[in-house]
Amino acid sequence: MARKETSENPGRLKQIALTYKMTKRVDPKVTLVVAGVGIVTFGVLLAIGFWIGHPIFLGILGFVLAFLAMAIIFGRRAERAAFGQMEGQPGAAAAVLENVGRGWSVTPRWR
Repeated sequence: MARKETSENPGRLKQIALTYKMTKRVDPKVTLVVAGVGIVTFGVLLAIGFWIGHPIFLGILGFVLAFLAMAIIFGRRAERAAFGQMEGQPGAAAAVLENVGRGWSVTPRWR
């Protein structure tokens, strides 16, 4: 029987859980903010759905858009938490410039 190869990379859900734990340590309000964004997005679209007479259609759309908005907000807050943890560390500026993208390339001065 074939054996499963073990990799050092965790699965996607485990990565999200680890990112959440790291972000929660730096930003304790992350749960409330992300949940609030999701509830408000869903609620607004559901209210518009009742107002125009299509609550099921806009409820489904609201759920999808709420999930998208929650993912975007969580990603931004996690990124800010990660950069906040790097603050004051040697090489922090180079790490930030490499993650920004936009044409920055950092070559190490020594190896």
